[in-house]
Amino acid sequence: MSAQFDILIPEHTFSTQMFPSRVCNISERGAMAIIDLDPEIGALLLHKTRYCRICFSESELPPKVQGRAVWIEPQKGAPPGKERYRIGIFFENVTDIDQVKLQTFVAAALIRSKQRTP
Repeated sequence: MSAQFDILIPEHTFSTQMFPSRVCNISERGAMAIIDLDPEIGALLLHKTRYCRICFSESELPPKVQGRAVWIEPQKGAPPGKERYRIGIFFENVTDIDQVKLQTFVAAALIRSKQRTP
């Protein structure tokens, strides 16, 4: 699913930098996103733990969830001038309401996947 991925890099600015991403795996505790970044931003991500936020457009999910990038893996296939990364986010400070939304979304996705499997 498509989502906006915000990264806080304080040594650049005190504002988050926003990037389009694709969330490929989500649970109630975290998510894995694929993001194409400028090489400079990618290098900064590899050297420090970064605080991130994923903004969802699906009504079944919280509008935004924040957390820490706990692992980063370079990937192949980025467009020219970019580097592609898989980034694992551990959610932090999730409200009870947002926790229920995440749990419900994951449970529904699991049911859908079992219905598709013969």
